[in-house]
Amino acid sequence: MNDSFGLTLGQSDIYFDQAIQPASPKYDAGRCVRLAANVWAAYMQIVASRDAFGILLVDGGGGGTSEPWACISTLPRPELEKAHTQRYYAAR
Repeated sequence: MNDSFGLTLGQSDIYFDQAIQPASPKYDAGRCVRLAANVWAAYMQIVASRDAFGILLVDGGGGGTSEPWACISTLPRPELEKAHTQRYYAAR
């Protein structure tokens, strides 16, 4: 993982709201879209090359504080998605 940084105000609001109401579907958004192979390849290339798609939120402990923090993950994006999914379902 690279440098860590604090959450923005909006990220903090969502993080703590979900911590208080873990069963709430308020922030769950699901949609399935089928893409042609060439469009999918272009999409994955964009995802792999942009840091915003690799932001990882971490429970307290970053930088010696108990506050949640974020970092840009060095995991390949598909592995990062798998890690997020496993963490999400483990918390439920």
